[in-house]
Amino acid sequence: MLNIKGSIQDTKNEAIIGASVIVEGTNIGTVSDINGNFMLSAPTGSILKVTYIGYKPFTEKISRAKTFYNIVLEEDTKSLDEVLVVGYGTQKRSDLTGSISSVKAADVKDFSTKSLAESLSGMAAGVTVTKGEGTPGSSADIFIRGAGSLNGMNPLFVVDGVVQDAGFNFNMRDVESIEILKDAGSAAIYGSRAAGGVILITTKHGKKDEKAKINLVARYGVRNITTNIKLLNTADWIRARDAFGNSNTLSLLGATSIDDLPNTDWMKVMFGTGLEQEYNVSLSSATDKTSMFLSGSYLGEKGVYFDTRADRFSFRNNLDYKYNNHISIGESIYGTSNKTNPSTSSSIYNHTIPFRTVPVATVYDENGDFAKTPASVGSGPNFAGLEDAFHVFNDNNYNLNAQAYININLIKGLDWKTTGAGQFYGFSKNTFTEYRNFGPVEIGPQQMNSYAGTSQNLMFNSVLTYDTKIGNHNFKVMGGTEFWKLDGYNITVTSYNFSIPVAESISLASAGPTKDASDNIPVERRASFFGRLNYSYLSKYLMTANFRADASDRFVKKNRWGYFPSVNVGWRLSEENFVKSFTENWLDNAKIRASWGILGNDMSVPQFMYSSTWSGTGISHSFDGTSTQQAGYWIAIVGNEDLKWEQINQTDLGIDLAFLKNRLTITYDYYNRLTKDMLYRGSLPMSGGMSYYFSSDDPANTLPIYLNAGIVQNQGHEITIGWSDKIQNFKYTVSANTSFNSNLVKQVGIKPGANPIDRGLDNQWNLVSRTQDGSPMGMYYGYQVIGIFQNQAQVDAYNQKALDAWKDANPNHPFGFDPNTGQPYTDATQKNVIGIYYQKEQTGVGDLIFDDNGQGRVTPLSRKFIGNPWPKMNFGFNISLEYKDFDLSAVFQGAFGFDIMNLVKPYTQMFSSDNTTADIFKTSCFGLGNTTVTDFPRVGFIDANGSFIADGAANKNYSTVSSYMVEKGDYLKFKNLSIGYSLPKTIINKISIEKLRFFLTAQNLFTLTKYSGIDPEIGGDVLMRGVDNQNRYLPSRLISFGLDLTL
Repeated sequence: MLNIKGSIQDTKNEAIIGASVIVEGTNIGTVSDINGNFMLSAPTGSILKVTYIGYKPFTEKISRAKTFYNIVLEEDTKSLDEVLVVGYGTQKRSDLTGSISSVKAADVKDFSTKSLAESLSGMAAGVTVTKGEGTPGSSADIFIRGAGSLNGMNPLFVVDGVVQDAGFNFNMRDVESIEILKDAGSAAIYGSRAAGGVILITTKHGKKDEKAKINLVARYGVRNITTNIKLLNTADWIRARDAFGNSNTLSLLGATSIDDLPNTDWMKVMFGTGLEQEYNVSLSSATDKTSMFLSGSYLGEKGVYFDTRADRFSFRNNLDYKYNNHISIGESIYGTSNKTNPSTSSSIYNHTIPFRTVPVATVYDENGDFAKTPASVGSGPNFAGLEDAFHVFNDNNYNLNAQAYININLIKGLDWKTTGAGQFYGFSKNTFTEYRNFGPVEIGPQQMNSYAGTSQNLMFNSVLTYDTKIGNHNFKVMGGTEFWKLDGYNITVTSYNFSIPVAESISLASAGPTKDASDNIPVERRASFFGRLNYSYLSKYLMTANFRADASDRFVKKNRWGYFPSVNVGWRLSEENFVKSFTENWLDNAKIRASWGILGNDMSVPQFMYSSTWSGTGISHSFDGTSTQQAGYWIAIVGNEDLKWEQINQTDLGIDLAFLKNRLTITYDYYNRLTKDMLYRGSLPMSGGMSYYFSSDDPANTLPIYLNAGIVQNQGHEITIGWSDKIQNFKYTVSANTSFNSNLVKQVGIKPGANPIDRGLDNQWNLVSRTQDGSPMGMYYGYQVIGIFQNQAQVDAYNQKALDAWKDANPNHPFGFDPNTGQPYTDATQKNVIGIYYQKEQTGVGDLIFDDNGQGRVTPLSRKFIGNPWPKMNFGFNISLEYKDFDLSAVFQGAFGFDIMNLVKPYTQMFSSDNTTADIFKTSCFGLGNTTVTDFPRVGFIDANGSFIADGAANKNYSTVSSYMVEKGDYLKFKNLSIGYSLPKTIINKISIEKLRFFLTAQNLFTLTKYSGIDPEIGGDVLMRGVDNQNRYLPSRLISFGLDLTL
């Protein structure tokens, strides 16, 4: 052994503290001290290796002639040589010809994200992530380059080469890197499931030449809601109820003074401080032959809403072993156990925001039981009691993902890799709803719902890859095959009539017909063949061609196979001599690229829809009218043997630029995505001769049928700009990304001019959005508000205008007109008039004025598009700073140019339910004798008989879908912040600790917006997106503290 010493500096002669110094192939290693010095003992002839983040590694053979090493590390600016994961292989960034965004684990390591999708918010151009709710364990919506289909189009998540879920059950601490394949040229290798883009996740493995490490991350935080709906207190609530003189609330409650009544703040009762904690332990190690990574994790969240929570336990084992120079084997096992306790959805009386409460109701009565709501003034349940009556038992969700591979190097450049994987899932859960009497509302009868199921998804693939170079020509050829097999079983049992208040088993239900059961058997089979050719000449002229053929059992034989080709080309302009001659000192990379490809989708249609589905539910017949009813069957869904693959054609043009030793980088992309033959659940025309048996389920009485229909186009631009530099001890990176997307439904049906697709929330809001030819998806559809009636003369003028228009359209009305009002009579008796008004007979001062849209008066035909839920621009801004032992990272995210349907307004500005907010006092003409018109429409009026006529029976200002409910949703969010401090090496080296870092993180710090509702970040179905409503689980802000310890 030879004792050696040395010093480590950068090119500016500044000491590098904490550089890793090891002897390759051994466990010998140390780190440089505060002055950049090190010392160790090493065998003569071994290799000394020095590494430090952001610098090129240094290696030198140790000899007896040299015992002191002056080592100068150079900054690693060769980002073009970075190797990225692509479908079924890897590729240098410099050779990429597709549009791929990369996110490193270090960029999101401290952010409290419940899913991989959520961690990408604001991190990549063209990737839109929406976290609209704060439910524990909930994931986020994610779109890559817009909504490509009427059914929505989620991206495909591929973890270490195998398709897996990456939601709440996925541990983000295991992630090493993330690649997002956005263009068809990159994603087509995944064929039939790549229509929504592909997200490739690489998990951590032991790194060669690094000593064994144990890492512990612990984090604890608190959550509070960001938007507090301030419901009226008792005094204001009584004042609002009695404002029109139509009630005497004190008398109804049997009280003489407000001071004698309770004053319950139900928002404080139902929403409180949430808690979140995370603990993650990992072990990584690597030698020349073996690489290992083990991790175990717990993540728990107690929600901000009453009695809601989610918990996740997970473990991972990644092992790679190099048997010899030709054979490598490996395995990966990831398992999770999840439990959730959501808010109850068992009652129509429940809203997550407690508008259906009254402040004069208490939480508990004098006996300590949940109190009843005073029936004289309230119509809802005790919200806390309702949640208490909903029990979740035995909620177990198990996932096990296992894979193993063998890679054989047959000859130089030729590798054969075979992978087998299995995904095993099981779940069981019992929910029990107690009977409770809350006064005006009874929750019951007792009911238990029991759910259980299992599934196994088996995958096998085998891939041959040949990489060679002939002169200046580089070739890389890949070909493979893949097979999937899914089998499962799910059962649901609903039980009633229990003899005890709370039961955890369906066996405790009383004897008799008290149980209903149903089951289903998921089955899926897939087969694929695929290949890719990469070619480059002088690393200047680049080409990639992909082809994949997929077979799916969702289609009959004639349409079973889908074919998905793509071609990418690139030109590294910066490598041309005529460019180098004048740009060598400032231009590092300039690459122009283009791609075209076809992607597919078959996941929008259930299994076996090529065959008609029959049901025996609820149908029977007596053939002679007197004998026993005979059970029968009816067609529930009409089969369609012509179903085929949904297809997406995409073109991409892009340019990549790097300047000033890669400190400044710019990427631009233009894309055009055209989706056709969308798989959609339509209706069989009545001319087909069949109708739906249960007409109440479908007013049109039509039968559902799945078909290929429609054309949707998304086109847009993406720009990413980044700057990274180091000034002595200060290192920083700033980047900004923005995307502009335009969505257009070119055709909604099989042929142009098909009926539009309408969507609503419930019976009251039964038409909120419309999708039709020539417009974006899910446009808000309703009445355009052009003002508020200021005086009676204005109301009369509009009514006269409507009457005159009617008379012009009906010049020969045969029954005459009322001489006093001018209204046309309904018939020759001249007793009743038709009633022609601009809006309604009860419309008056303070009511909204709707645009008649050229109809002469307001009718259903006056409705038009009144808002667009799709942002014209999404953007993100990211900052990363390091100064000595301090670090900071921040993510800002936002969207501009879109609208929100604020259906919370009826609850905050009037008594749509039992309570409201102080905004009710701002409404027009509020209270007896008040004639002041404000910016808020009136909530009702007193008629000639002294009766209060509420809005629902008057102009319906608050129960009509109109532009009054539509607001601009533009916002900027401070999404994530992390501040860290690492103890100096001089301290931790003395106690054998490699790293000890303390950090503070904050999520959802603040939002800049003019939107008046809950929060402008709202997800939803693609056909009815961005609708804010009272059932929303309120978003929250998280502040947490943690430590990151490495041994």
